[in-house]
Amino acid sequence: MLLYAGIDEALAVAFLAEFRYLEAAGVKKINIRINSGGGNVQHGYSIVAALLNSKLTIHTYNDGVAGSMAAFIFLCGQRRVMADYANLMLHEPSYPSGYLASENDLSALESFKASLTTLTAKRTGKSEAEVTAAFLVSGVDKWFSPSEALAAGLADEVKKTDKAGIKAAPGSGLDKMQAYYQQIIDGDPQAQAQHSENQSINNPKSMNELQIIASALGLQPSATQAEIVAKANDAAGRIKVLAGELATAQASLQNAQNDLATANEKVKQYEKEKAEIQAARITAMIAEAQKDGRIGTGEDIVQHWTKLATDNFETAEAALKTISPRAKLSSGIGQNPAQPAAAVDTGYKIKSFQERQAELMAKHR
Repeated sequence: MLLYAGIDEALAVAFLAEFRYLEAAGVKKINIRINSGGGNVQHGYSIVAALLNSKLTIHTYNDGVAGSMAAFIFLCGQRRVMADYANLMLHEPSYPSGYLASENDLSALESFKASLTTLTAKRTGKSEAEVTAAFLVSGVDKWFSPSEALAAGLADEVKKTDKAGIKAAPGSGLDKMQAYYQQIIDGDPQAQAQHSENQSINNPKSMNELQIIASALGLQPSATQAEIVAKANDAAGRIKVLAGELATAQASLQNAQNDLATANEKVKQYEKEKAEIQAARITAMIAEAQKDGRIGTGEDIVQHWTKLATDNFETAEAALKTISPRAKLSSGIGQNPAQPAAAVDTGYKIKSFQERQAELMAKHR
């Protein structure tokens, strides 16, 4: 995100709309690049509060000048990086020169100074007394080069550029820029008028930025700042609701997948037990048929009946029941030993395995 202008209501509204949008979109880190001489303390506090209360990782970069209120915004970064040509300026809050401040105005000014002192102390690890003595000196603008800011605890890193750093030598562009912002702070009417024109909400560049934000939010380009903020907050709220619904749906899906996995395990266990029971029934049926002499004990015979029973247990069971046990045949012959053929005539005919199999297959067609 870029903070490349004076801090007024229009900039604060646009900045916060973009910041809230990025928060709701789920980004993890935001880099804020600053080149601003400062501006309105009240609107600057809106940005400070947003940065300090956010759960995101926020790094701030001083790309040229971070002065006055912009310097306090720079201090809000969890990591503060200055370009090796940049400058930082701190001073206590004040009204433009010539402004007739009332008693209430002066009281508010003291309150602003106290809160900025506390903020600076917390962000630099210094005591409030040290901050007042070193940074917020009454009537003095304290300028810091990158190395000075690093030594004072106002920055965490100095970013080196490919070319030699720019020095604020007398008459240089940077020196003139510092003087320009100082004129604004001191209340120079001409400088303030120019600055106001540059940063006005009616400025085409500012209008273009707001129109882009409005269009992205589905509003008309002519939407007011209040409408843009309301729409951005509404979008953020809807994103949070959708995120909650998505989380609930994902949890339900996970529960369903767990239930399906459990059901599949139960089905596998049931099929296993069913197969074991069926195998036991087949073994018992074949053993009983072997015991009473209905079938032989050869391995090929056992395999044949096992396969038949596995494919269709009822068919195999019915087929085995049609085979006469050998005990009955022996009993028939024993009743008339002189005429064994009579036993055959009574229905106890000895048949080959192939004959029995053919009869069984014919019965169950």
